[in-house]
Amino acid sequence: MLQYYQKHAPELVSEPPAITITKVEDLEAPGCLLEIDSIAVVSPDKPGWEIRRYPMYYGGVKQSYPYVSEGKPFLSESVTVGNLVFLSAVDGKDINTGNIESNVFEEQANTALDKVRRAMDNTGSSMNNLVKSLHFMTRVDDLLNKTKDVGQSFSPASDRLWKSELEYYDKHAPFLLQEFPSSTFLKVIIIV
Repeated sequence: MLQYYQKHAPELVSEPPAITITKVEDLEAPGCLLEIDSIAVVSPDKPGWEIRRYPMYYGGVKQSYPYVSEGKPFLSESVTVGNLVFLSAVDGKDINTGNIESNVFEEQANTALDKVRRAMDNTGSSMNNLVKSLHFMTRVDDLLNKTKDVGQSFSPASDRLWKSELEYYDKHAPFLLQEFPSSTFLKVIIIV
C-alpha cells in the first residue's frame, strides 16, 4: 500500500484514508478474489465538501508512514467530507499501548466504543450524531456465556454486543437510546 500511495497518491502517505481491514471466509461470487467498497465525493473543491483527515494515534505514535513499519496498515482515525464523518474501524486495542489489554468481550467493546466517541469528538461532532455502525465479531462461539446471554435475539453473542452498546450509549450518548443508529452485525473469521 505504501509504494502505491507514494507513486499515485503521495498526499495519502502522511494523511491516509479511513480504513477497515477484516478477513472474510468467502465472497458472494465463487472464485472472486477481491471485493472493494468505496465512498467518494464528486468535487472536494466545492464549498461544503472539503476533505479533512484526522490522524490515528496508538501510544502517541501517529499511524502513518514513516512512523509505522512498512507493511503494517496505516490509517486516519477519521475523514470528514463537509458535514459527513467516516471513521476507520476500531477494535479492542488500548489507545495508549496499542495492545489488547483484556480478553473480556464487554471491556473490548467499551474500548472500541471509547475510540468511536473520541474520533467523533475530534471532528467537532459527538457520538450522539452517529447514524450507522457496522460490528465485526470473531470467535463468536467463544463468546457464549450462560450468565450473560439473555437469549432474546437470533444470536446470543449479538445479545452481549447490543447490551454492551446500550449500556455505553446510556452513559455517554443517551440521545442514541431514543434515535438508535442503524446497526449491522457481521461474523468474521479474523480481525486483522
